Amino acid sequence: MRNNFKKIIALEEHFSVPDKITRKYKMVPPPAFSYAQDPDIKRRLLDIETLRINEMNEAGVDLQVLSLVAPGKEQLDIEEAVAFSREVNDYVADIIMKHPERFAAFATLPIADPEKAVDELERTVKQYILKAL
Repeated sequence: MRNNFKKIIALEEHFSVPDKITRKYKMVPPPAFSYAQDPDIKRRLLDIETLRINEMNEAGVDLQVLSLVAPGKEQLDIEEAVAFSREVNDYVADIIMKHPERFAAFATLPIADPEKAVDELERTVKQYILKAL
């Protein structure tokens, strides 16, 4: 933080999850998504703890609120979307716990099932202090 009065906060900063998670759910981004075609963009979406923090420092950004890049859980059936959302939230919460002054996140929720989405939101807010959806 540059001073005690002002913080620069970047909202809805996209991130992606490691291939081991997306492969588990057989998630393949359509070719229209630029990061599917560009290895540098993919690297930037994945490298949260090193590259992103360095770039935040260079740009004077104090905190980023992370949000999962599309396509996400919407391409999965309900049960897979619930499991995927939970895994993504656990993944990003681990990063936030290592760098609580630098990151917050919007919870990833299986919104196709409102009751399960509420359950996951409640879990992430209580367990990890993630922010809304």
